Amino acid sequence: MTDLVRWEPFNDLRAIRDEMNRFLAGPFGWLQNEGLTRAGMWQPAIDVHETDQDVIVTADLPGFDREEIEVAVTGDTLTLSGEHKESEDVTDERYVRRERRYGRFVRTVPLPVEVNSAGATAGYKNGTLRVTLPKSERARPKTIKVDVH
Repeated sequence: MTDLVRWEPFNDLRAIRDEMNRFLAGPFGWLQNEGLTRAGMWQPAIDVHETDQDVIVTADLPGFDREEIEVAVTGDTLTLSGEHKESEDVTDERYVRRERRYGRFVRTVPLPVEVNSAGATAGYKNGTLRVTLPKSERARPKTIKVDVH
């Protein structure tokens, strides 16, 4: 049996926008892959996946306290932001290697479908933020049985 799937034209536009962003990053695109932005801020690595009922966004934020993280949903966009203060446990500023990230970040994630922001939940455990956004009724797949006569 074949399921009917609703066509969402804005999904195609989002895919085009994402491809253009990668293209326009040009030779410096590797900086974004490393989590750096043009303004010198960094961005956490994220995963976005869907179930029939939800859109789930997972972000790596090791070393953050819950109070340092903000989550906002506006329309079809999720914004993760926060600020991590630099550690003051090193008094001698002669680092041999320094890779840990500090400072402010803002990560805006276009959502693949319309969501119900009122039902959104977020949890933070072991350095991983997980945001669950329930899909709106219009965005949820519907199965219709077809009788064969």
